[in-house]
Amino acid sequence: MSPPMPRPDEERKPQRAALLDAITARVGFTPNIASLIAEHPDILALLAPSLCIKNEALPLMIQGSLGVAIAQEHASDYCLAMHVYLATHVAKLSTDEIALNQSGQSDDARTDPLVKFAIRTMRANGHVTADDLALLRSAKLAQSDILLLLLTIFRSVATTFLANLLAPPLDFPAYPLAITAHD
Repeated sequence: MSPPMPRPDEERKPQRAALLDAITARVGFTPNIASLIAEHPDILALLAPSLCIKNEALPLMIQGSLGVAIAQEHASDYCLAMHVYLATHVAKLSTDEIALNQSGQSDDARTDPLVKFAIRTMRANGHVTADDLALLRSAKLAQSDILLLLLTIFRSVATTFLANLLAPPLDFPAYPLAITAHD
């Protein structure tokens, strides 16, 4: 195992504090995963949007659905609990929609192709096909929207990896991982 990363400079504490304050304001408390990754402000800054569904460019429903689907795909108990909480309380998704998201789908015509694309992209390690890209065209995404979607997927995947590796204590109501065909 490599040596631990150096602690952030004292001068970067205000940046870290501002990000943690924004997450806390959105969620209602400071999630354990945010506290863990706050040790390095650059990582916190990169992943903050996936921790609090705070990305004005994508509608809340899409953000919530993507978070649930990605957490399920990576079998991250912590991230699934966090994203279900945010999807329910912030994005206002129904339990039926959350169950569909866990299976890599959505009942919403615009959200469904984006969730399916996210799952296909992760399963193919980013090697997407023309059919995968056709999903995005069916959702009428501009090139800038596709880039934003890819960044959102990346952030969520990185967050699930960190949650699985760091195993923060669960501070959201537990939510069961679904049994899926690829398990």
